[in-house]
Amino acid sequence: MIEIILWNTSKQIKKALYILALGNLRAFLMNRFALILVLLFSISAAGQKSSYEKQIDGLFNKAYEHLDVTKDSAYYYFDKIEDLAVENKDWKTVFEALMSANRNAGTFYDFGKLSHNLKVLDSLFLEHKSYLDSLPGKKMFENYLLYDKGNYYYKIGSFDKAKYHFRKILDSYKGQDPKTMLSEHFDLLTVSLSFMAKTYELEEKFDLAYDYYIRNIDLIKQVTPNDQNTLFINYALLAEVLKRKGDVTTANSYLRLTLKDALEHNNNPNRIVTVANNLAENHLTLKQSDSAVFYLSLMKKHLDRSPYFEHLYYRTKAEVAEQEGNLKAALAQMDAALASYLAHSEQLDPTSLANIYLEKARFLMANGNFQKTVDLANIALDTLQSKFGPIYLKLMALKTKSLVNLEEFEIADTAAHSAVISLDSLKQDYQYSTDKINMVENTYPLFEAAIAANYALFEKTNNSNYLEKAFFYMEKSKSVLLMEAIRSTNANEFGLVQESLLEKERGLRTEITAIEKEVKALKNDDALLRKQIFDLRNQQSKLIDSITLNYPKYHQLRYESGVTTIDYLLKGLINDQILISYFFGDQAVYAVAIGHRGTKFIKRTKSNEIAEQVKDFHHLLSSPETALSDVNRLAGNIYQKVLAPLLLHRTKKIIIIPDGPMNLLPFEVLINPGEPGKYLVEKYPMAYSNSATLLTQLWNGENENETILAFAPTFKGEQVEHTESRDKLLPLPHNTTEVRQIMARFDGQLFENESATLSNFKSNATGYGILHFATHAIFNNEQPEYSYLAFSPKEKNNILYVKDLYNLNLNANLVTLSACETAIGDLKRGEGFIGLARGFFYAGAKSLTSTLWKVNDASTAALMADYYNVLAIGKTKDVALQEAKTNFLRTNRDNNLKHPYYWSGFILSGNYAPLQADWPWVWLVFPLLIIVTVVLVVNVGKKTNPIDREV
Repeated sequence: MIEIILWNTSKQIKKALYILALGNLRAFLMNRFALILVLLFSISAAGQKSSYEKQIDGLFNKAYEHLDVTKDSAYYYFDKIEDLAVENKDWKTVFEALMSANRNAGTFYDFGKLSHNLKVLDSLFLEHKSYLDSLPGKKMFENYLLYDKGNYYYKIGSFDKAKYHFRKILDSYKGQDPKTMLSEHFDLLTVSLSFMAKTYELEEKFDLAYDYYIRNIDLIKQVTPNDQNTLFINYALLAEVLKRKGDVTTANSYLRLTLKDALEHNNNPNRIVTVANNLAENHLTLKQSDSAVFYLSLMKKHLDRSPYFEHLYYRTKAEVAEQEGNLKAALAQMDAALASYLAHSEQLDPTSLANIYLEKARFLMANGNFQKTVDLANIALDTLQSKFGPIYLKLMALKTKSLVNLEEFEIADTAAHSAVISLDSLKQDYQYSTDKINMVENTYPLFEAAIAANYALFEKTNNSNYLEKAFFYMEKSKSVLLMEAIRSTNANEFGLVQESLLEKERGLRTEITAIEKEVKALKNDDALLRKQIFDLRNQQSKLIDSITLNYPKYHQLRYESGVTTIDYLLKGLINDQILISYFFGDQAVYAVAIGHRGTKFIKRTKSNEIAEQVKDFHHLLSSPETALSDVNRLAGNIYQKVLAPLLLHRTKKIIIIPDGPMNLLPFEVLINPGEPGKYLVEKYPMAYSNSATLLTQLWNGENENETILAFAPTFKGEQVEHTESRDKLLPLPHNTTEVRQIMARFDGQLFENESATLSNFKSNATGYGILHFATHAIFNNEQPEYSYLAFSPKEKNNILYVKDLYNLNLNANLVTLSACETAIGDLKRGEGFIGLARGFFYAGAKSLTSTLWKVNDASTAALMADYYNVLAIGKTKDVALQEAKTNFLRTNRDNNLKHPYYWSGFILSGNYAPLQADWPWVWLVFPLLIIVTVVLVVNVGKKTNPIDREV
């Protein structure tokens, strides 16, 4: 079979290419390589060989003495074989000679020879089609040609074409039991899976790469369990993906297994060097420099037998020097790496070379050599064959940042704009949300540099065009996935695609989610379930590709990349209302304020300091035990830094577009030091959104359905998620009171106690305009998409995960998550929190009321009563929540409930328009409701041990 040798040629993007070396196709010649095509290509016959056969055998033996060692000598003998076989019309041997020569060409990156041979093979296959059809091994010949083409396109960086050919190989084996395949076919199957995985990794589609490697490893374990060599190779490749996904510890466990095998049994210098290098890098990530140096020493011992990989040694040594703070030494090591790569590569790989330039440019910029950084980035960009993909974006980010430091602001803006256009195209090619989020996170330095350039130009010229450009970049960096989800729903409504196709895609998503939950519940390695998920995802991917190809208008609407403009935004803002958008960069925080009375643009340096203050403030707010004096002091400090300079004259209402750590901040609790003791909530109604573009999308469309669906399940100390180590869910004494008060104001349906089940939610959710959940919510820090809302434990299936919400299609004007920590989640740059609130927006909610910490059960009931009282008389949602909070404050000025913990945790996100209820009788019962609320709040104040909606 094919020997897959791990070939690391890039620390940033291209960490592990393949050398796929094919051994003697006729016999195990000197045990140099395992065979993949020995049965197919063997022309040995029983009995006495002919003179021609002996001559061919002799030439093959000589060719394989030079294969992957002396390029031209190997070619010489393969050409001789081809000529002799053509003369004897032995087309099978002609195929063999050309395909063997392709192995040699691939090893030496001889793209000209490889391309020529592929064209010749295509021509021969067409010319001798009837001969090919008569061969028992026709399928192997066809698949091996596909493999050669995939390998060629992979090596030149044309990944779409490479995947096309490897996918054709995989499709050819669809429906076949791998256990019954000939070994040659099974080897091609596993190699194609590995190539697909590696290609996805290089495109930074890490979840897809992970799926393919796991599928391959499962197959190897099932079909060839004794093939430890191939298994360890795939472990090492999987480890690379795990590292890129941030799981360095698990990656190291696989790498150590592979290294141990290589040292004890395989003794392959390439594998020893590359795996040791990965371990060294991973230990540097863990800040374990001693371990990194140990593995570097191991690398050095084997470099004389693996000179091609010497450049990896120097590149990792550069990282060690950087970690030690010696940038001069780091640059010297990168110079040595570049020289080594050029010296030991017969034919340069453009992407590998560009990555080396990228790493050196990063060190140059860190050392303050900005002009040299720009120059080297330009060389790297010229080296790349495609101005597309992750490495291009990283180079453009380095170039743009350096141009800003050189005060070449106009050039920086032009460069950034070109990169953003490439990013828009690239985003459409990513299937998994986590991969897309990672891509946007990696591009954040580019956005920061672009905003910095336009801020400097705005400061210099006071030209509003630069403010508008900065706002454009701020919007481009935010809520990519949420925008796609909402635009996808809008595209569906236009009827551009057959409903049956969309229904099929939704069905596949739902089925995938169900099996993923089953895998999570089992908490073991179930290869059969993983195969089901793998197959379903491939079906889904092919279906999406087909829809994209056949319905271009739908695709255009779904992935439309435009963002809102300041002029368009102003059309939706009322007088005296402002929108403030933040960008939280590594170097500075930028903010733009937009209103009918003008605009403002500010910059605040020391973003790390602001981040720490916001996190400290959130900690103070989320506990009733913290000192109110500390809360108020920090509330004043943060107000002066990030809000006061942005308020326009006569501001009366505020919309906040937070970013980074500011997603933790309820701005209503800030204090103007000029008005001590008075929180901003007493002056301004506030609403939030992940982006201004998302907000304008949520403004669109009216929802006249004002009926409510409410849930208040009963808990008695159950542990509802049995697969996790969770505390028990405590009773919520006030949640039934809360929902009954709400139901007195709105028509609808209430499910309380044991009837508050998940099945009742799923069967009724789409028929109501308001959804209210008074229950427990659990945030899963390790797997945010498995954060959940708990329903009545009466049903075995009583958990609504974030992952489930992605498959729902709600029609809700307002969703209220009256539970703990429903607004927070895993904080991702630009995208915001990955959690329950975001999940409901995915499902179609127009607005959301959610919480920033573990809220108190009794105070929540009081707040919600007032909130829905005001909503019922037709006021906007932001005003309704403001009045509920200020009423709570007025009632509790003289007791401990005035602490912001009890009232400021709820925030409103999305469309803040009124529910447009028309309830004239509310005015008759409103005074009575106020009395009930006051009585309830007084009772709350008397409790010494309030129960939080937490576990």
